[in-house]
This record gives sequence, C-alpha cells and structure tokens, in this order.
Amino acid sequence: MDTRDLQIISILQDDGKSTNLTIARSIDTSEETVRRRRERLLGSGDMRIVCIPDPSLLGYGTQALIGLSVDLASVDAVAAELAGIDEITWVSITTGLYDILIWVVTRSTATLKTLLGEQIGAVTGVLRSETFVCLENRKERHGVKV
Repeated sequence: MDTRDLQIISILQDDGKSTNLTIARSIDTSEETVRRRRERLLGSGDMRIVCIPDPSLLGYGTQALIGLSVDLASVDAVAAELAGIDEITWVSITTGLYDILIWVVTRSTATLKTLLGEQIGAVTGVLRSETFVCLENRKERHGVKV
C-alpha cells in the first residue's frame, strides 16, 4: 500500500460514495488509476466499503460493553461461539481484568437480560461477566483513520 492508496482510502473514509472521478481530481491523478487501485484494494480485502446504520433508528435502544472472565483453556472456543451471536457486534480477546470484551446491541434492557442469561451465560467456559450499559455514544468510528 503506497501513498496514493492511502489518499484514496482517506477520501473514502470521509465519503464512501465518492466517485472515481471526484477522487482522481482530489489527488491529481487519472480516473482510471483510481478505478484500478480501488478495485485492487477492495478485491484484496485491504479495504471494505460498508453501510453502518444507526442502531437506535432501527429499534435497538440498548448497547453494552461486557467484560467476560473465562476458563483460559477455552478462550478461543468461547470467542468463536460468541462471534456467532447476532446481537454481539464486536468480540476481542484481551489482557487485563477480563479475558474477552464484547459489544452488544439489543432492542431493550429486557432483551439484554435474556441475552446475558440464556446465551452468553450458557457458553461453556464463561465464568463471570460484568456489564456496562451505554448511556450515550459520543464517538464511534470503525477502523483506523488514514
């Protein structure tokens, strides 16, 4: 990945709908160069363009960060099983007080309670959890800003 690729990515981070022509004009290159590079970045998996809706507008009013202590021999298996649960949008194996941190998005605190008790708590290897309900998101960015 070179400077030109990073310029294209940076522009698309600000506006994922930017056309090849708009990008080409911004970075003083040809539309064809941008098209080829954009296709290569997407095809290789070095870059993705996705739609991320606002969960609250879709009826998902509760978000939470959950710290999990797990049996250390089961960390990978627990993380894999958690990654398969739709309401869990992020799973990270970590160091520190918790072995795994997860981010969940649910419709209500009632559905969060059900998720905790019937799905997360039922995963073999989960020893204990601590839930931090999100009151308000002040910043949310996906990926690293180029």
